[in-house]
Amino acid sequence: MIRRFTLDDAVKCKEIVKACFDKSVSLAGLIKSFNLNEAVSGLIKKLIQFKSRLDYKVNRHLLFVYEKAGEVLGMIGLKDNLLKRLYVDPDYQRNGVGRELLAYAEQQAVNNGFKELVLYSYENSLRFYRRNGYEVIKPHAYTTKMRKIIT
Repeated sequence: MIRRFTLDDAVKCKEIVKACFDKSVSLAGLIKSFNLNEAVSGLIKKLIQFKSRLDYKVNRHLLFVYEKAGEVLGMIGLKDNLLKRLYVDPDYQRNGVGRELLAYAEQQAVNNGFKELVLYSYENSLRFYRRNGYEVIKPHAYTTKMRKIIT
């Protein structure tokens, strides 16, 4: 089930984001040159601020979680036509969770009148987004800007 993010989801979302970063860093064989806990805590702080703004900007800032049997397995954010923060627990990746979250966010964007979605992807996620209909607009130093026309 996909539903709106609540503050009760913050700890689990933090764990998912950290696990995704750990997996990405491990797969790339990189040495961690920054404090991951600080980075993840900063993201969760932003999520909490993001949630508090939902009361004022309900149709512009949306954050959703994928929940199964009472456990949060993934999350995605949508700000206007910008997709943000798609993370899936590494233990549940390649099981359709990310695809469902993406489709749900795309439908929310359509419902809010948007005809195009934009996102910034890290290298390890490019293939996922391409398979889901996104095209590269412009590569950047650490991310690649992508878009998809939605109807």
